[in-house]
Amino acid sequence: MPIRTLVALAIAGLLAGCATHFVNVPLPDGEGNPERRSIDVSDKSRPVIVVALSGGGSRAAALGWNVLKELRGVKYSKPGAERRLIDDVAVVSSVSGGSTIAAFYGLNGPDALDQFEPFLVKDNVKSLLAAAANPFAWIDHAIHGGSRTDFVVDMMNAELFHGRTMAELNQPGKPFVILNGTDMAGGEVFSFRPGMFDDICAKLDTLPVAIAAATSADVPIIFAPEAYRNYSETHCKGRPIPTWITNKLTQKTGPYINLPEYRRARYANDLRWGPDPFRKIQYLYLVDGGLADNLGIHSVLDTIESPHDPARMLMHINNGNINNLVVVVVNARSDPVESEYTSPDRPGIFSMIDSVTGVPINSTTASVNAQLDVLLAQLKAAAQIDRPDAPFKNLRVYGILVDFDQLRPSIPEQKKLRDRAKAIPTSWTISAEDRAVLKEAAEVLMHQHPCFQRLLLDLNVKAPYIDPVFAKGGCPQP
Repeated sequence: MPIRTLVALAIAGLLAGCATHFVNVPLPDGEGNPERRSIDVSDKSRPVIVVALSGGGSRAAALGWNVLKELRGVKYSKPGAERRLIDDVAVVSSVSGGSTIAAFYGLNGPDALDQFEPFLVKDNVKSLLAAAANPFAWIDHAIHGGSRTDFVVDMMNAELFHGRTMAELNQPGKPFVILNGTDMAGGEVFSFRPGMFDDICAKLDTLPVAIAAATSADVPIIFAPEAYRNYSETHCKGRPIPTWITNKLTQKTGPYINLPEYRRARYANDLRWGPDPFRKIQYLYLVDGGLADNLGIHSVLDTIESPHDPARMLMHINNGNINNLVVVVVNARSDPVESEYTSPDRPGIFSMIDSVTGVPINSTTASVNAQLDVLLAQLKAAAQIDRPDAPFKNLRVYGILVDFDQLRPSIPEQKKLRDRAKAIPTSWTISAEDRAVLKEAAEVLMHQHPCFQRLLLDLNVKAPYIDPVFAKGGCPQP
């Protein structure tokens, strides 16, 4: 969302003093948050697809939407039936703008994807500014302890979610949709999953989806952080700490064998008010998930490699229940404006705010993306070990990154498409022309990716854009 057009929101927020309203409620005594979803591994020949959707306002939402529609449009044959790739999507992890389409897809399913388009067509920035200019809205928020972030919640409820709750995302037969925010104080990824809400002794089912999605897209400075209370000390005192947390924190080798896993255990222990906490966390102030990971890859890594993840994907891989793992990462990032390189004038305050928020996000995103590349390479290497008892010996891994930089500058039309796509602003408004650019970009990027082509080859899908030599060379499989 352009900082200049929304600075009125920030100024109004600074002028509106009010008590903090916490959006979550405690778990009833003795209860936990049930995980009702699971990965269907009844047919090993079907791919298991994991999708990560990046931040970037409506630009990210539109690109992610078009990639999901591409998956919906590909059909392959199964004995006695025809199946779509989107029917094999098992996990969707998202941040910021990507969380709008992720949550909408999780609630409504693949056949309702076309109903997302009105959200992209509407001038949502105009609606937000109109709400911010309404003094009665500010009075209402002040009375109820709200903040300027409530305007985004109201917009998402009106346009997309209509008061529906997280319980509707967490149902049997639905994919694991994981919306991600950032713990502003600790810089940790905070995921809207049953296990993480168990950590803070709070009920996830009753939380409105609009609040979770708005938290994931809560741009710092422009909007206020969303406030969550940790009820562990007051409502869940004395509950047992999960064994995996205790083991990680008490084993001498814990910080050396896997430091990220050790830190995750430490953070969970802190949230639970466990023994010897690193920090005593009473309140959480959550902001845009892009600050910690603008691709939603942290949750993808947990899902694939953690033996404690409720999706149990690592167990399924180890047991040979998954033979085709597909990971689609959709990156809707834009580049810095060229004027910063060509102007002799010192950058102003707005450019500096853009820089101090954008540069660290891009750096962190590159780091976690590299971690995913390493994991997928390790899985591929394990699958190529020539032993009857080799782990993952039947596993094929298809890593598909959708990134504007993959548009080929040697082809004038694609170079132009790349530059136009990257010039689309990060906003909650997107023009018809820009929507058309992103539709074309999603189609071109998916069709010319060697691992997407290889996946279709291996599923015996006929498509005119498949080059078998390119697909096999660019995405080798055991």
